[in-house]
Amino acid sequence: HMRVFTSLFNNREALPDDIKQFVDHLLPQVRLSHGRSCHVPVVAYMCQLRGVHMDLRVLLALADCPNAKIYSTSGCCAIITQKWQSEKKIGRLRLGIMGIEVLNFMLIDYIIVENTQETYGSVNLTTFN
Repeated sequence: HMRVFTSLFNNREALPDDIKQFVDHLLPQVRLSHGRSCHVPVVAYMCQLRGVHMDLRVLLALADCPNAKIYSTSGCCAIITQKWQSEKKIGRLRLGIMGIEVLNFMLIDYIIVENTQETYGSVNLTTFN
């Protein structure tokens, strides 16, 4: 919280390890990718409403909002980014499982169609007017 950082700064104390890890995750000081680096100004925001990103009413209000401009606000982007980070791995796993299911159904359909054509031969349908 802001008071903790202010107190540590005013007392000229080093950050405890858990807070240092949090700050390094939030605002990394080392380059994470290869290539050209540049220095840019960074602004960190802190939500004044504790746990708002976990409140089901807020999440439902964001999901059901008819105004698409809400998704361009910094608060909404932060909530969506945080939720995506926590769901990314399981979401990709679910997507992979669904892809395997689709391939499985396609294979079953192919096998059934091939067996039907071998058993009954090709069937020509005629329509009458």
